[in-house]
This record gives sequence, C-alpha cells and structure tokens, in this order.
Amino acid sequence: TSITITVVDSNDNGPIYPRPFDNSFTFDENNILQTVMGVYVTSDLDFTVTNNAVTYSIVAGDPYAQFDYRADTGTLLARGGAKKLDYENKTFYNLTLRATDTGVPPNSDEINIFITVVDLNDETPVCVTPLTMYVLENQPIGREVLTAEGTHIPATDADAPGEPNSKITYSFSQ
Repeated sequence: TSITITVVDSNDNGPIYPRPFDNSFTFDENNILQTVMGVYVTSDLDFTVTNNAVTYSIVAGDPYAQFDYRADTGTLLARGGAKKLDYENKTFYNLTLRATDTGVPPNSDEINIFITVVDLNDETPVCVTPLTMYVLENQPIGREVLTAEGTHIPATDADAPGEPNSKITYSFSQ
C-alpha cells in the first residue's frame, strides 16, 4: 500500500514592496510626453503562478488621471500631453500604489509616492487694459516719460501668485 500526499500551494503570502525605497520626487510641470517616474514591483513568495501573479494599480491620489501605473510591469508614468502636470492646478500628489496577487482570496500591499510639481515660467503676462500715452517729439533722449510712482499698468500672469515666475516687469521698445 502506498499513500500519495500532494502539497497544494495556498495563497498564504502576499505581494510585498521592498522597503525602504525612494518615494519622494520633484517633477517639472508641462511634461509633453509620457515620462517614466519609476518602477515599483513586488515579490510574492507563493509557489504557483495562480497565487503569485501580481497586478498593479493606483488606488488614491490621482484625481485627474495624470499618472499611469502599468498593471503588468509596475512602471509608474506621468501621462503627459492633455494630461500633463500643471503647477497652477495642483502642486503636490500623494499617490497610493497597490499590488494585488491573483490568489483566492487575493492579498495586497500598498505604498505611497509623493510628487512635488515644479513651477515653470509657462504663462505669458497679459496687459488687462492697453496704456496709451503721448510724448512730445522734442523731448530729449533718455527723459523719463512714465514713472512707477502713482502709475499703475494693470497686467496679470497666470503663473502661481507670489512665486518668482509670476513677477511682472515692464520695459518699452521703440
């Protein structure tokens, strides 16, 4: 008489992100193309593919769908194009990434990625009201015709208020 014992893998291990890892980034706004920000993959100690195959997803922190976390590769991308990052709309992201295995019941692990968007000088100042002034033709070269004191030339700049890129300076050309 013989007895055959078959050990079946149960889903007793979940995917695990390696720790510690670099989870804080700065990233320029206005990315035109998709840009790889990092690859975040896990290990799962279960023996069979049924229990250790993993899919990746973003579960929080991406309200405008500006990031793509590839389900099969764990590659995190900034989408670019129409979904480009824009400092004037959002300056910081706290993404929650999840790895989920295919076992029953599924196990998962999560990590947070912190992204600070860097403001670029991407907005053009706009004069709100045109300024018309007249200068007599016989004025000497270099004579001041307009002073900042008491004169306001209304203009706006859509770059972040109070930041260096929103500071407006004026100059005149012939």
